[in-house]
This record gives sequence, C-alpha cells and structure tokens, in this order.
Amino acid sequence: MPSQPLVNIWIRITSKIVKYGFAVEYRDLEPPRTGIFDGLRLTVDPDVDFEMQCFILLHLFGHSVQWVAPSLAEKLGPLQKTTDREAFMKVLHDYEYEAARFGMQLLHEAGIRDYDQWYSDFVVTDWQYLERYIAPMMDPEARVVAAWKEAAADLGIRFISPFVAPSVAGLKHEYLGLVHMFGGQAGTLIRVLREPSEKSPDPTGDGYYWPFVRQTRSAVRHRWQSDLLRGLLRHQVKSRLTMRRWVQRKQ
Repeated sequence: MPSQPLVNIWIRITSKIVKYGFAVEYRDLEPPRTGIFDGLRLTVDPDVDFEMQCFILLHLFGHSVQWVAPSLAEKLGPLQKTTDREAFMKVLHDYEYEAARFGMQLLHEAGIRDYDQWYSDFVVTDWQYLERYIAPMMDPEARVVAAWKEAAADLGIRFISPFVAPSVAGLKHEYLGLVHMFGGQAGTLIRVLREPSEKSPDPTGDGYYWPFVRQTRSAVRHRWQSDLLRGLLRHQVKSRLTMRRWVQRKQ
C-alpha cells in the first residue's frame, strides 16, 4: 500500500484509540512478538514494517476491548479453560475473529471504509500464522521440550533434544531430551506421562535420572510440573523457571 494512505490510517486510528482511553507506545519487543497489550496500553515494536504496524494496532485494539468490556468477560472463560486441542482451536478462532471485527469497527469509526479488503487479508494471514504456531505447541511433548529449552537458557544448563543413547536392549533409542549433569551423573532423560515417550526403554548405565514429567495446562498459560522441577530446581538453583504463553505475539 502507498505510504500516504497508511499515514492517514495510522493518524486516524491512533486518535480513536486514545479517545477510547488506551495509550499507544513503541517499545523494543523480544522476537517473535510484534505487539502486546495489557488492558491499558497497546505496544508496537518500531522495527515492524509500517503497514504491519497499522494492522497490529487495529488488532490489539480489538483484543483490548475483549479484555476490558464487562459484557465480554464470560467469553474469555473457554479460552482459558479449554484443553482439548480441536475445541481449543475453534475457541481461539472465534476469539481472534471477534477481535478482528472490533478492529474493523474502529477503522469505520475513523472514517476509513475503502480498506476493508486490505484489513481482511491481514486478518486471514494472521490466523494462518497462529494455526501454524499453535498447532505444534498444543502437542504435549513439543511443549515439554520447548519448556526445557527455555529453562536451559534461563538457568545456564545444557539441554539436547532429541538425544540418542543405547537402551538396555542394546539398541540405539531416540529419547525426548537430555539435561546434562542434572539430577544424575550423566544427566536427566525426559519423558512425559501418557505420551509416546512414556514407553521409551530404560537407558544403559546408572548415571541417568529418569523421571516422568506430569503436565498441567490452560489455554492461556502453560506451566510444567514434576518432582524433578519441584525438587532440583528449588534446591540447586536460585533462578526462577519461567514459561512462555501459547500466543507469543499477544499476551
């Protein structure tokens, strides 16, 4: 889109957003985040392409309305409590497209009615991105691996996934992951209850710690719990283990 129409869109929608009581700010955000909201302000990363900034601002406004409007509060419950993957994706779709409609409404209130298709195209692309990102993260084992990778970076420990080692049967087996020098002399092998890794064969040697990870989850926040984390992390490290939300682009 030419720059002048974008400047016009930006000026008009920011004016409307501020008049609705929200602040608009630029801030350097950690990738892959391009924009965030907290119910009071809408924040956009200045390194994002200006056309994308215009869409992000409209979409974040829609999400902000969802979170602060009392009449919409009940709709957030299913988003936070649904754990079935298929049901969750439907709830997420409805949530995202409702936010998109509020963004479109703001665009019209700002007197801009010639760019509905432009905005709709961005909405579809945004949803396609979420589908690609969220679907793998709904897989319990993938989320455990992602959590351990984040923990390794946060705590300064080494984590390899996948990890190949000989089993007691003498055959090489691909394990979900190994936390080096953690829990046992060789390290901790990761497996998840009620998932394929639960049936992984015992490794050869006595130097491995071999716990089961139990999971609890909600649609908004994932926090993995296990005896390993509750014990070893509490006594061996001081740094707090933090986990990322399922929509990194919005929280």
